[in-house]
Amino acid sequence: MLLKERAPPSWGQLEESHRAAEKIRITRRTLLELPEPAAPRQLPDHPAYKQITVVFTTVDALLRAARTPAATTPA
Repeated sequence: MLLKERAPPSWGQLEESHRAAEKIRITRRTLLELPEPAAPRQLPDHPAYKQITVVFTTVDALLRAARTPAATTPA
């Protein structure tokens, strides 16, 4: 076994591990402090809303909002 393989990690590696662990602790604390998600919003029951939703779910390509009226009118 080489001496390099048996040597303990360098101070730089230890400091890097410490910084990574601190980032994880901060992330965990932040996530635990987030409020609970709100209840899902009731979607509008308007026929036009349903028609637009159908267009966006069935279109194969990117559809810009400005082109939605043309896509909702029957051909």
